[in-house]
Amino acid sequence: MSRRPNEKAVTDFVRRRWPDHEPPRAYVLDLWEHFNQRRLAKGNFVSDFTSGNDAKLFQRLWEMVLARHLIEQGFALQSNDPGPDFLFELDGKKVWIEATAPDSSGLSKDWLEKRGVIDVPVKEILLRWTNAFSAKKEKFSKYLDKGIVESDDICVIAISGHLLNMEDPRGSSGQPYAAEAVFPIGPLAVDINRQTDEHSNLYNSERWSERKPNGTDVPTDSFLNQENRCISAIVGNSHLWKSVMSRCDMAIVHNPFADNPFPRKRFGAEAEYVCEVGESEYIILDIQTEENSHA
Repeated sequence: MSRRPNEKAVTDFVRRRWPDHEPPRAYVLDLWEHFNQRRLAKGNFVSDFTSGNDAKLFQRLWEMVLARHLIEQGFALQSNDPGPDFLFELDGKKVWIEATAPDSSGLSKDWLEKRGVIDVPVKEILLRWTNAFSAKKEKFSKYLDKGIVESDDICVIAISGHLLNMEDPRGSSGQPYAAEAVFPIGPLAVDINRQTDEHSNLYNSERWSERKPNGTDVPTDSFLNQENRCISAIVGNSHLWKSVMSRCDMAIVHNPFADNPFPRKRFGAEAEYVCEVGESEYIILDIQTEENSHA
């Protein structure tokens, strides 16, 4: 039996895009096979994937990586049009996921092409994450207004930093960009005794916003803002090819004020962050690390 036209378009494109000797070719073809078998390629998926535009290609590749991860967790994945990218049920509740891979706008060619010695553009990368979060939050708001997503559904935003040339998922705070984008976690700082020059008390400074080149301040406290309580969690990925080896280069960050929280320890992420909010402070904990340290 001959393959459907969209199958051939994708497989032919993958063979042209990645030569035989490169591992990504077999990996991407395997991702596509599982994705297509489950009829998850909706709308413009195939035309975007085969367009020759890397921004569109890696956006769609991120959707395939994410889909396989969710399927491996045992979720029965659906993709409805119109609607967010993925839907599955967990403990009797609907879970919707919107995936995005922000493009490299605002990042220098020297950084993207790794020319010479260059500082990591942590500010510019963080701004791409905050922008991606805001765009997908607005998209979820529209789905809620239209009744496609209901008020008691779980809503998750999944962001990959692959196009930002990230080799490390962590920003200046030492925590993942996924956490920095929604909590005011600033760069690492130390206390210095001016008399003795002794250093002590390593901690995270506060960063409630990040300034864009045009002077606009972008908030970095979205998960402490009640206006974002419709978002249950954010999932972060730093680099898609890492998934070739680990199958799980992902962190999930829970919204402490979510209307409909995503259940803890059910996503299968390598890192899982929760926020304990007190009267005058908040504490971000990686409950996966915490569990391992007490094992």
